[in-house]
Amino acid sequence: MPTWPLLMLIQNVTTGLFTVNSRVIARKFHHAALPLNVLIYGAIAAAGLVIALTSGASRISSAGFWQFSGLFIIAGVCFAVANTLGYVVLQYVDAAIGSLLATFNIITAVICATLIINEGLTPRQLVGGFVIVSSMYLVLSLRFSEYRHNRLWLGLFISLVASLFYGVATTSEKYLLDHVNLQTYLTFGWGFQFVGMLAVSLALGKTVRADFGLLKSKNFWRWATPACALRITGGFIFITSLKLANNLSIISALTGFRVLLAAIFAAYLLSEREFLARKYEAAILAVCGIAIMLWK
Repeated sequence: MPTWPLLMLIQNVTTGLFTVNSRVIARKFHHAALPLNVLIYGAIAAAGLVIALTSGASRISSAGFWQFSGLFIIAGVCFAVANTLGYVVLQYVDAAIGSLLATFNIITAVICATLIINEGLTPRQLVGGFVIVSSMYLVLSLRFSEYRHNRLWLGLFISLVASLFYGVATTSEKYLLDHVNLQTYLTFGWGFQFVGMLAVSLALGKTVRADFGLLKSKNFWRWATPACALRITGGFIFITSLKLANNLSIISALTGFRVLLAAIFAAYLLSEREFLARKYEAAILAVCGIAIMLWK
């Protein structure tokens, strides 16, 4: 059995925990989306550089960067926008529903991978992917109050916008991983994600009233530090799995497993147990879709 399915299981665990951690931050701190993501992407860029230098500094290719510099910049900005919007969604819905809405990322990643780099799914894998994505509608049909239903639809809209940037970002990432070595990608790919995040912060900071003063708060750092560690771990496992599986569509679809983990983690760590049975039904449906994709 290949190792990447196990790696993706670990990646889903870290992503599920990251979602719960981000939900806590969203509830505790107002206007934290940009400062949190600046901190996370700064840590990611530093970690990428350290890994690249310690695993083979001589393999870092500036020529490889200049050849694909435009794509490095596009991927960096798109990752920054997608992940910032993904965090904003957690200000409107709980962690389990936020993870379900994030499955829109799967759709756009598969579409972009199929159309741009010709890495689509087989018919069986496509069925599994459809089952994963369709699981979110079990939650969208819940009977909330009008206020909460409006917040749910706002979260849905933001998730759709975020997924467009995510599709472009992951497709660019896979293309770059196919054309430059890992050390070069970690140095410049993760580095330009941080640059992209800084650019987004400068462009939107005043508009969204970002509270960068949180970066001076010890309480904020107490919650943001685990978020950085989880995000770095999940990101490195993701690109390693991409290298091993060599198929962006199936790796993206397998990220759907986090919806079950996020529902479980949120129920027991955050006591977000409202409509828990329906959330579990949706999450289990997503897991069934994964089983269909991996069945041989």
